Amino acid sequence: MEFNDCFDNKYQASSFLYLIRCCPNLEELSITVTDSQSSDIDAVVHLFEAQDLSDFSLGKLSVVYLHFSNGTKEILKIVQFLLAKSPTLEQMVIQAGKSSASQEGVKICKEITLYPRASPEAEITFENPPDNDQNCCPDSDATL
Repeated sequence: MEFNDCFDNKYQASSFLYLIRCCPNLEELSITVTDSQSSDIDAVVHLFEAQDLSDFSLGKLSVVYLHFSNGTKEILKIVQFLLAKSPTLEQMVIQAGKSSASQEGVKICKEITLYPRASPEAEITFENPPDNDQNCCPDSDATL
């Protein structure tokens, strides 16, 4: 399943959560977030935090691809949610866009490595965007 720019406001994020809940057999997920300049980012973050998803699991999700151009709070909440709710996750590939591949990308990489994972097998791979000399993380193209 593929989602593009679905976190600009709380209504789009709510639709994302609804669709994810309706797809418990989802095995692969691709999310692209580009140029999210919404003033509603705090509402999106609050939506993720306020959801009662204690009994929810993405029991078959094994691979996640996440590409983002900018934005920090919503990306962190998406990753935290997916790591916590995916007990069979094997790989999450995160690629920061050119505008996020510097300080913001490093901040995201550091924070993500601290998140608990439902799957002990989950590997997080950080990739640099094509044609970008800056590193997203201190160890570019690193797997954690």
